[in-house]
Amino acid sequence: MGLKSLVIDLKTQKANIVTTESVTVSYHHSLTVFRGQSFFTSSFTIKNNQGHFVTCLDKHYERFIRSYHRMFERSIFPLSYEQFKDYVDQLLAANKDSEQQNLHCIMSCVAGKSQSQSFEDGRYSNGFGGELVELVMVINEFEPKPSWCYEKGLNVLTMPYQRPLATAKPSHYLGGVQGQHIIDALNTAALLFKTQHTCSIEQALDVSYKSYQALNEFDQYSYRRLCHDCWAMTQASDIQKIKSLYPKDIQDLPVFESLAYDEVKQLNKQYDAYFKQLWHEVIFVSEDENPYLYEGSTFSLLGIDKDDTCVFIPLHGNSSKADDLNTGYVLESTTIAMLQHVAKQNQISHRVSSLRYEDVSQLKALYCVSTTRLSLQDNVYQLQPCRRFDNESLTIAPSKTYDDLMQGVHAFMDSYSYNMSLETPYLMAKSDTVKASR
Repeated sequence: MGLKSLVIDLKTQKANIVTTESVTVSYHHSLTVFRGQSFFTSSFTIKNNQGHFVTCLDKHYERFIRSYHRMFERSIFPLSYEQFKDYVDQLLAANKDSEQQNLHCIMSCVAGKSQSQSFEDGRYSNGFGGELVELVMVINEFEPKPSWCYEKGLNVLTMPYQRPLATAKPSHYLGGVQGQHIIDALNTAALLFKTQHTCSIEQALDVSYKSYQALNEFDQYSYRRLCHDCWAMTQASDIQKIKSLYPKDIQDLPVFESLAYDEVKQLNKQYDAYFKQLWHEVIFVSEDENPYLYEGSTFSLLGIDKDDTCVFIPLHGNSSKADDLNTGYVLESTTIAMLQHVAKQNQISHRVSSLRYEDVSQLKALYCVSTTRLSLQDNVYQLQPCRRFDNESLTIAPSKTYDDLMQGVHAFMDSYSYNMSLETPYLMAKSDTVKASR
């Protein structure tokens, strides 16, 4: 039997169990499909002696409340915490025959049609305004990341970018899309350069990074597009044809000037062979001369400083512009919240403090943290470290604090139930309008 998902009509409160493969979002829900006015949360399930649970459920509900307030600017979310928990219980019961210890659960709030006004001779709508209509809870297998991510670490690039509505978790990730364009372009340029010259992949990455950074913003755009177009070349004549679409100063860059079709043909093979050493992720930073670190495109950040203390980035205040309401904000990660809870409960040294670009080289380690990046394999918990930060190699030093934190996570998972409450300060602050049953 396949995995099951749950679709809840938020107006009637009727819930339908469906196969995960059949879950869709209708194009009639224009606020979600065309306007991006929807939000979600990502979680995983665990089985222990206490039962079967979605981890950190209260934090996921708090995320929904925060996202609803930010993206709809209304106070009363359509579901109480108890209703939310009951639907989650239905979802887990529908998947009780699954033999997997962990399942991936994405819960998405879907907005419907835009509001409109009827007249005798027509209907007027500006395409916006409306309500949430569905909560969709989708269960899939939990797909583990490969072991090298945890043993060797990831290579990350920084990109100046502040997510709009940063305290919410909307379903559009335009910053990540733009970041991936940079990652793909620099990886392509590095692979081409390595094929053209006798050098290591690390040296080729260094050349691609420096040559890209030396360009102005307009030339960087052309550089990226030409790199991407290399993958579409299917014959030797395509090279000059496609290069001619770009300014001469881009064509004359060393990586493109003598570009040969034999080099282009090797891209797929080279990409597979060197993937572990290429650029993998992008981290958003401020535009300061010594930028503040915000968050990754799909993850949050945890540092271990030289004093072996966990450093958690604050949710706001990561800015030199103290009165700016659009700068220095990050999403509250449910996994980071869990790690903070573990650190407090186990008296593990930690602090909440902004991290700036020049701080990174002084850290014992910098970790990428999210629901899908926490290694759950063989009942051993690990985080993904960063081994390269822009053009600088990073230390991944042994840390008793990190070891204690992972042991604490293990104990947390073994004893977790919905009676184990994490701190939900946003819910408590809004308790006059939203009652979260415990």
